[in-house]
Amino acid sequence: MNVRRVALSLAVVAISAGVFGVVGSQVRSDGDGQAKVVSGAEAVSAGPADVTSSYDEIPEEAVDEDGYALPGLEFGFLTKVSQKDGKVRLTVQEAEFYSGKAAATINGGVVPPNSYLIAENDTSTEAQYVLAEDASLIGINMLIDDPSVVERQSITREQLVENFRRAEGQRVPVWVRHPDPAFEDGPVTALAEQYVP
Repeated sequence: MNVRRVALSLAVVAISAGVFGVVGSQVRSDGDGQAKVVSGAEAVSAGPADVTSSYDEIPEEAVDEDGYALPGLEFGFLTKVSQKDGKVRLTVQEAEFYSGKAAATINGGVVPPNSYLIAENDTSTEAQYVLAEDASLIGINMLIDDPSVVERQSITREQLVENFRRAEGQRVPVWVRHPDPAFEDGPVTALAEQYVP
């Protein structure tokens, strides 16, 4: 069975039925606690993800030309940031981000407002990560020092912690990269805020 095509089909059916923006595509394994999240281009094409542990910045356009997540990136909502004993811990609620053609496909052929669509379901889990010490961090609005500005900026670990505290209670849309996105393992090596108008 092609899980990716089934997930995409379910997303189209659910959104067409009026559950706009509340669909995720994921596969869970109860046996060992590991998870596989199917996202972006993987949702419609078979093949392994381009897994990388790069510390490079996540590009400004984190989606491909069709609007699916670039290989090796995961999208979600940052719901908690804490710092203890020199470690920064992140909690990310799983979701999917589609833009352009992909957003229209997921939305039953209709281009959604602002040409993007965020899909999540009520049962999507929260993944917990440790932030690598040398991780590249990008803020755009809520994670930068002046939230009245919309500008892509490099931020420090300290700014991430402090600026998230200021936005506490809000979910901040972000892209993350870590060494093994297929099984959500390893420290986050890059994080970038996704601006949502």
